Amino acid sequence: MRHDTILAVHQLYVHEVYAQAEREGWSNRSLERVIRRCHQQEDKEIQSFLAAVEEAETRNARLHRIRRGPRLGDSDEEEREGDSEDNVDDDASCGPRDCIEFDDESSDNDSEGAAH
Repeated sequence: MRHDTILAVHQLYVHEVYAQAEREGWSNRSLERVIRRCHQQEDKEIQSFLAAVEEAETRNARLHRIRRGPRLGDSDEEEREGDSEDNVDDDASCGPRDCIEFDDESSDNDSEGAAH
């Protein structure tokens, strides 16, 4: 799935660059310069995307461990404290809020289930 998403991002960049070049009548040299800049921006966005995916997978694994309970010797209290600390930092560093809101909803559902 990651590969498909990265490929889709690349295709969007390429399509947009060539469409703009055609509309504005760019020279080959201008097109090459813009493509180089787009590749640099694309590389940054891909790295950011992969980092976000890795962070989400780490959180999901941690939540999964919490749901399984203390039978593996993990302390639920320590895990939950770590999660709440992580969520505070996320507001400033994660980027799109929708990924944070999804994780927050998952955490809320866990605590509601434990209260009942």
